[in-house]
Amino acid sequence: MSVRQTEDTIAIGVADAADPMDYARSSPNDTQTVLPAFDVSVDDLMPKATVVEKTTSLGGQLHVPGLERDPRLIVLSGGRESDIFALIPDEPFVIGRADSSDLLLDDEGVSRRHAQITNTKDGIILEDLGSRNGVFVGSTQVKRHVLDPDDIIRVGVQTIIKFAMMDPLEEEYQRRLLQSALRDALTGLYNRRHFDERLSAETAACKRHNRQLSLAIFDVDNFKQLNDKYGHSVGDEALREVAKALGHNARREDSVFRYGGEEFCILFRETGLEGAVTATERRRELIENTVVRFLGRELKLTISAGVAEWKPDTDELSILKRADRALYEAKHLGKNRVRIAP
Repeated sequence: MSVRQTEDTIAIGVADAADPMDYARSSPNDTQTVLPAFDVSVDDLMPKATVVEKTTSLGGQLHVPGLERDPRLIVLSGGRESDIFALIPDEPFVIGRADSSDLLLDDEGVSRRHAQITNTKDGIILEDLGSRNGVFVGSTQVKRHVLDPDDIIRVGVQTIIKFAMMDPLEEEYQRRLLQSALRDALTGLYNRRHFDERLSAETAACKRHNRQLSLAIFDVDNFKQLNDKYGHSVGDEALREVAKALGHNARREDSVFRYGGEEFCILFRETGLEGAVTATERRRELIENTVVRFLGRELKLTISAGVAEWKPDTDELSILKRADRALYEAKHLGKNRVRIAP
């Protein structure tokens, strides 16, 4: 495909890419997992932006007198990182791998019904439901514990949960703070770090439950030429438009990421190759018909994409490598097209 350009118009191209997940493990029996000793401080494990003082939920300065604080659980690390859950009075909140869990985890060492937290008139009660690997508050294993604000709960290998009392203003601030650690600042899409975590969790779930998973990798065609001709401000605007198009009409199950530079990814959860290719081609067409207007200029964009389906008995990097190889073929064959991994 030749690149056609005039003084104010340049045809460039983009490649396609890939929320909530069902982490339940279907195995009826839990297996013992040897957990690492908790010899790392909580501050080392928390995103830097979320490190707060022990004495208050958010340093105290955000609380507005008169606003009622309610109990919340904040997932600081693990597959559900950045999620915040309300604790409803007298309704047990169950953590585990079972489909019925309120906080559904696919974390090694988490039992099907691992723990529950109940908002009672006597306080917020944390209970171990007979898990094989235990429930910890800080570094202390507990069977039943009345939670204090800012207690840190650990379950499994990687899941860390904070208990906090928050008013609506504090909750929104905390939500934004956590999301900033997972989002790309320019496009608002999930970032590369979160892609790596999500890909690992999704492929693990596919292995356990025999689910389908597909990945599309997108690359903006001729993006360097665009930057060189019009500057990085125009390039940034083009990336924002591509991000909007990739996220347009995305299903709740799908996750869209900025992988790096002008590359994007979409993880299509519980979707086979045919469905992923159809969704990817739809986005390619949408971007081809998108006009980026910036300081009086009109720019036409195109993208190239490679699509791969996860195969059983392969590691998490296999699907990434195959989609990337298909993307390379799309670029080599003329750009502005979708190629399927063999």
